[in-house]
Amino acid sequence: MPPRALKILFVILSCWAIRQWGTAPWVTAYTAKAIFPISFSNTKYIIVAIGRIEDDSKAIIGGVLYNHKETAGCILRGSEENGPAAEYVVIGY
Repeated sequence: MPPRALKILFVILSCWAIRQWGTAPWVTAYTAKAIFPISFSNTKYIIVAIGRIEDDSKAIIGGVLYNHKETAGCILRGSEENGPAAEYVVIGY
């Protein structure tokens, strides 16, 4: 994609997209639940998450459980039963 097209796409997304971020602290059974402050109109959002860990931890966030995406939140897969919590950024409409 040419640089000009990328610039136009970025401007369009910046104007109409809902951008949110936060922490998913509800950790149980190898998952962390992210609750969004503003609900989206559909589940076609994109979320990127990283584990919130101590410096000696090996726990990771493995990804999003797409069959558990909701307009008001989603569940993230963790590598350990009791963690980690996750910090996320989500963009959608």
